[in-house]
Amino acid sequence: MPADELKILFVADVVGHPGRDAVKAILPALKGELRPHLTVLNGENAAGGFGLTAKIAAELKAAGADVITSGNHVFAQKEFVGELPSLQNVLRPANYPPAAPGQGWCVTDAAGHQVLVMNLMGRVFLDSLDDPFRAADQILAGHPDVKVVFCPRRTPASSPAGRLM
Repeated sequence: MPADELKILFVADVVGHPGRDAVKAILPALKGELRPHLTVLNGENAAGGFGLTAKIAAELKAAGADVITSGNHVFAQKEFVGELPSLQNVLRPANYPPAAPGQGWCVTDAAGHQVLVMNLMGRVFLDSLDDPFRAADQILAGHPDVKVVFCPRRTPASSPAGRLM
């Protein structure tokens, strides 16, 4: 693999115990086969189909996730409100209100590259949030030297025009 190549594996929407079991059973071998430098996993529904907990985040990281993203169900498990601020590389949507617990982005090292992972959520069919584009602009402005940006987004809208609006 060329020195300037970077592989990112993204696992979308792990749902409940069956999803966590699948991640534990499949992800280690998949990482062995694909050899990604960074593995990002969406865990917002990993706790019984709604939300996330610190214990489950640790379980997903032990299976091979480097960064865990979330979405509108991030705080469905009430204990997670107090747990999230102490968890490294477990992200709530960056366009949540500034006072919301946790962080909406992280910078992590992957194969010698600094990678900015931003977690944004669309607004179509969801709660009223800050503009995801404005949130992205603010995050990018704070990291002018980071050359690699990965931004999975959470939105239920399927039309191209509504995906991140």
